[in-house]
Amino acid sequence: MKFDLRKQFTLINLPSEGIYYKNKKKSLYIRYLTAVEENVLCDSMLNESGLAIQLVLNNIIIDNDIKAEDLILSDLQAVLIFLRSTAFGDDVELSFNCPHCGQESAQKIRLSSLDWKKQEYVPGPDGMFTVELPVSNKILKIKPVFFRDVLQEKEETEDDYITIKDLDGDIRIKKESTSKLMSNIHEIDGVTDREGIRERLKTLSRKDITLLKQFLSRNENGVVEEYDFICEYCHETSKSKIGFGYNFLSLPLEYKQNVMEELFLITYYAKGGVTMDDAYNMPTFHRRWHLNRIKEEMDKRNKSERDASNRARAQARSKGMAR
Repeated sequence: MKFDLRKQFTLINLPSEGIYYKNKKKSLYIRYLTAVEENVLCDSMLNESGLAIQLVLNNIIIDNDIKAEDLILSDLQAVLIFLRSTAFGDDVELSFNCPHCGQESAQKIRLSSLDWKKQEYVPGPDGMFTVELPVSNKILKIKPVFFRDVLQEKEETEDDYITIKDLDGDIRIKKESTSKLMSNIHEIDGVTDREGIRERLKTLSRKDITLLKQFLSRNENGVVEEYDFICEYCHETSKSKIGFGYNFLSLPLEYKQNVMEELFLITYYAKGGVTMDDAYNMPTFHRRWHLNRIKEEMDKRNKSERDASNRARAQARSKGMAR
């Protein structure tokens, strides 16, 4: 691993502490976001497929022994939240509909103060949990969801439901829940291929499925997504869910125009001291610092010119009165 000290970077500690990785990696060296990555994050098609985040993270991760798709979702969330906080500010304003009065209310959250889920159990040396289901007595190896699992889900075209046979009647599980189970299960009774796992899932009883979901919920990684909010209209407290998925860092298409404007202003007022390539590769927070300084200097100059103009007019009036 070689560092380019001309490009600003930092070290991020991973919430998982490396227990799910073979190399037990506890931290990442990453570069800060620049206009190069922001342009990718403005592409709606790339964002929808998950490719935008994959490309951006693989471009800014300095470590040679891990890629974006190798990260578990909680570590991915930590990286995305850090990048969002350092590039665009630590406070994020969200809106939610109050269930009591029906009004849309604005709330602010501080990214650096978010809570993280606590697992009930510790995985084995291989980074997996071993679970024996009480009804079927099947042995499952449970793993966390990796970013590569999410990318794989998007490539698959499965039915919206799978049907599980049970004595009390068939259970239909939605695709979203099925995909989550498939992503968490590494093997069932030694079977590791996805189709084999899918077929064995269909044979589980309702009780086994319920207990499995409860186990996964109690040992889930990531940011706490449900928070209490106070409505600004009726002042009632209610819970609302905040999404911290892989597209948390995505940007609207219109933002690209803002980036181009900022790049122009920096290069224009630098008077040749900053090239367009320099501006493109400048960390976002650094670029915005320069823009704020440019604004401060322009405000000072405008004030100085106004003061000089006012003094000149005052002197002219005084001379006129003296005559």
